[in-house]
Amino acid sequence: MNFIIIFLAKFISWFSKTFNFGNGSTWPGHIILKIRPSLITTWRKQCKNIIFVVGTNGKTTTAKMIRTVLDNKCVYNDSGANLLNGLVSAFLINSDLKGKLKYDTAVFEVDENTLPLAIETLSPNVILCLNLFRDQLDRYGEVEVIAHKWKQSFQKLSSDTKIIVNADDPLTVNSAKEVTAKVYYFGIEQEKPSMEAKNYLSDINYCPVCGQKLHYEQVYYSHLGKWSCKHCKIQRPPLDFDDKSTPIRPLIATHNLYNIIGAFSVLRVLGVNNKDFENKLKNFQPGFGRAEELLINNKKVVLLLAKNPASMNANLQLLQEKSDIGSLLFVLNDGVPDGKDISWIWDTDIEAASFLNELIYISGDRAYDMGLRIKYASLNSEVKTNLNDALISALSIINNSEVLYILANYSAMLEVRKILT
Repeated sequence: MNFIIIFLAKFISWFSKTFNFGNGSTWPGHIILKIRPSLITTWRKQCKNIIFVVGTNGKTTTAKMIRTVLDNKCVYNDSGANLLNGLVSAFLINSDLKGKLKYDTAVFEVDENTLPLAIETLSPNVILCLNLFRDQLDRYGEVEVIAHKWKQSFQKLSSDTKIIVNADDPLTVNSAKEVTAKVYYFGIEQEKPSMEAKNYLSDINYCPVCGQKLHYEQVYYSHLGKWSCKHCKIQRPPLDFDDKSTPIRPLIATHNLYNIIGAFSVLRVLGVNNKDFENKLKNFQPGFGRAEELLINNKKVVLLLAKNPASMNANLQLLQEKSDIGSLLFVLNDGVPDGKDISWIWDTDIEAASFLNELIYISGDRAYDMGLRIKYASLNSEVKTNLNDALISALSIINNSEVLYILANYSAMLEVRKILT
């Protein structure tokens, strides 16, 4: 019976990819969950280690770094399908018709809202908690809602489970308090903040324990930094892993530094030595759409995923350090992967792009919403609702030594890549 179901699910995956109905990374898992959920137990027993990488931002890049150091000898959801059906599909794709897995280690990026269900279903050995930011409010609600779900789920874990927590995020720290599982902390320990030490665009300003205003000695990125509450005395815990102990930095920018330290923490907990981490990541390239570089007619294009206030602000901060900007294109959609509520654009620091003298182009399903936001930032922009036209126009005004930077949310980024590639 397992043979027939696995064959059917694999066939659907192949059919979906071959005839361009999708990437075949969700429906097979959905079928297994509905018809033969006992297969999940079979696959789980074959895994020595299951590693979850969870958080609002940075999951794809961090999970890829972990896999790279492991020589990709693991089960993983490389398509980015991070709901439960995507994780189950990854098991299916990496097994033979008898249900035998190729590898005994699994590395999964997991949607932050799906985490409790994924924990209950797959019982991971290691959970890396990167961060919690406001994202898709129409689906998830405020970040405190997600943090509460994490906390309840973590309290059910056994002492055999290892939770690796971003100590610079008050929400992730509080979610891992009072648990039986072994907790490790990672964060940044540099002497000077990489951004001005104020969190006026922060998603979190108040203590998750007592509700009083948080105090920050340093702010590195949104609400991540050296924090404390003067009322209930909770504060950032001592770090087990930090940027000083990380042997290599294959990516630039503060938000990527957190991803690097997070990946390093997981691999050290698994027993991987520093030399392997350094050697395997020397030529590391992030996943598609995450500072991905493309060459179009001898002109360079860089794709930057900007799906919520934190990621948009981080990318705008990064652009301030660039001297090769020829043009900038914002693409904003409101598809299912993005969330219908795009009011988050008013929580971004678009004014940080005021250093740009170049024309800004805007496209996507909600181009006029982004256009209005940029108008309030007093920037020179032009809306082109046809994405192909927007790309042609943005490329036409740059020369071969300049770069077109594209800031797009998730479904928009996929559309941009499809046109460019």
